[in-house]
Amino acid sequence: LVASLVDGDRDTQAPRDILWRSRADHTPKALVQLLTSSRSPGDSSLRYLRALQLQPESRGDPAISSLAARLDACELSVAIEIAKRIDPATVRGDVALRQTIAELVETIQVPDQVALFVHRFRFKQPRDRLIDFLRQAGSPSEAYPLVQALASIDSISAVARFMTDESPVSKQPVAMALAELGSPRSLQLLENILLDASQPEDLRLTCTRALGSHEHGQLMLLKLVSEDQLPRPLQMVTGEALHAAQTPEIRAEAVQWFPLPDTTRQDRFPQLDELLARQGNSERGQALFFEKSKCATCHRVG
Repeated sequence: LVASLVDGDRDTQAPRDILWRSRADHTPKALVQLLTSSRSPGDSSLRYLRALQLQPESRGDPAISSLAARLDACELSVAIEIAKRIDPATVRGDVALRQTIAELVETIQVPDQVALFVHRFRFKQPRDRLIDFLRQAGSPSEAYPLVQALASIDSISAVARFMTDESPVSKQPVAMALAELGSPRSLQLLENILLDASQPEDLRLTCTRALGSHEHGQLMLLKLVSEDQLPRPLQMVTGEALHAAQTPEIRAEAVQWFPLPDTTRQDRFPQLDELLARQGNSERGQALFFEKSKCATCHRVG
């Protein structure tokens, strides 16, 4: 029966469904044969791997472990799932297995899966691929596993080069991912960029906002303010971030450095009808918006 399921024609779906449902003693061995056969069930291989995972532990776990030595014989999706289960300590002590998984990672095209293996097994070879993936990250959630993986192989310096290169790619997702990572090196990178006057102001503002989204980053910003080291163009964004902090102590200290406007005396402001009746001066408004008041620092599109 096993031979017919593994080596038979591809129109053996019904008998294979019996194997998929079976919990017999020899089922795990048969499933391993099926998953490593040249006549494996292709796109439905994960279905049979799940069947193997549902076998009694005493039989299923040894069978799954045996697949680790035959990753190259499995469908890619199955090989990925099996490799995720392997203990990193086992990989460190087995040169051949480490090489097999490293070769597997080279075939993976999904960014977060590559990042997972780099982070789990500390593979350094895919570093440049991770940086390329960073350039395509459209959100902090896409960038985070990549930044985390790069940090795990001591490659924050590569992230720093990406952040400060002249490519037109948005750095905001990576900046927010660095803040979310929250490690001393990732937060220090953000601070280094925002203090670097040679960097574009947009990038420095992006790093300031990112740093202000993390509690430890907010404390770093407060320290810069108290030591009079925070550049003036970044102060408004810093004040907004600190006033929005979740920690009451940070908000209280923010008030000392960035006093909130007094909104208790509404009589000081003209009524709406009076404002609408006034004649505006677009040139003066433009000068205030872009120059004197620095409104354009934050209020912009794109």
